[in-house]
Amino acid sequence: MEFRNRITGVLAILFALSLLAGGAFAATGTGVWVGSCGDVVMIQNARIRVDYNLAQGSYSIVDRKDSLSRVTGASLRVNEWASTSVGLRNTCQSRPVKDAIGVGRKLTITTTGLGRPELVLDITLYKDRSFVLLAAGIDNTTSKPVRVRYMNPMVGGVAFDRLNPKSDIRIVENPSALTADADFGHAQARRANNLLVTFAVGDRQKSLVFGQ
Repeated sequence: MEFRNRITGVLAILFALSLLAGGAFAATGTGVWVGSCGDVVMIQNARIRVDYNLAQGSYSIVDRKDSLSRVTGASLRVNEWASTSVGLRNTCQSRPVKDAIGVGRKLTITTTGLGRPELVLDITLYKDRSFVLLAAGIDNTTSKPVRVRYMNPMVGGVAFDRLNPKSDIRIVENPSALTADADFGHAQARRANNLLVTFAVGDRQKSLVFGQ
């Protein structure tokens, strides 16, 4: 299909996390905070933090209970265009959200480059919710129509990269027409509409759920 305006696709990531308060962020009144440090802009609630590196065009998702990354080095891609490409500019803005899920805040990353459509990544966190909602989009600012063949808000990310050795790795998939490769360090999978990965680190069990 060809598009002359913005379209989006959504990916939800659910974590089994525990509550941890605090953080040197500016409160927004929605239970979600935003802040920045150098090239890194951050959005967090009491359970999760997402760090987006504007210079690199990639992001990580952090469990605030132990400050360990659950997903590292992920980026946005639409067709052949990636947010990590050289010579692009990533900018951000945030706004409050209130919908059927709850109240929270949305961080929008816009990737621009000469002669190409704008890529848009929405990162939404809700108050006291243990998931991240990602929406990939494209805003065709060129004079020509764009045929979208591939769109993924999480490309190249590695899950639990600092937790090793992993044992008893189990992956449960729900196959569909919308799939993409997922890298879990010691295991590979095709991420479908629903994907659960669980494994043990010592005597502790870790899990991560993807859903489109």
